[in-house]
Amino acid sequence: MKKIYNSRFISKMFRVIFLVFLDIVFFNSIFAQTLIPFSGNNSISCGTNTTLCTHAGCGGTYSNGANGYTVINSASSAIITVSGTYATESCCDFIRIYSGVGTGGTLLATYVGSGSISYTGTAGQTLTVSFTSDGSITI
Repeated sequence: MKKIYNSRFISKMFRVIFLVFLDIVFFNSIFAQTLIPFSGNNSISCGTNTTLCTHAGCGGTYSNGANGYTVINSASSAIITVSGTYATESCCDFIRIYSGVGTGGTLLATYVGSGSISYTGTAGQTLTVSFTSDGSITI
């Protein structure tokens, strides 16, 4: 079961919380869901309360060969915070955070295996969150 979870807009802060779980449902989704596409991209605006999940949906098992991303557009002085926990194949499936629109910007953080995400952008910084999986194990 894959889940990448939750964002909450508080004042001028946009928080995206990622939770990627093997077999538990963590929260009842009280926010709209945004799926990181299997390939290609989509975007959300700062201030959008959303649950960010892999292309398989929150609670779904992602597919091999995924390579998509979601752009989180920042307002002029908004700060985007990405935090939470994740679990992916320990060698070959990645969550990456980039500065700007798309994966051509500066790579800010890479997450693989399992652990915690804690990243805070700067005021007005748009972030891109990508998810890639190889051709073997999916979680």
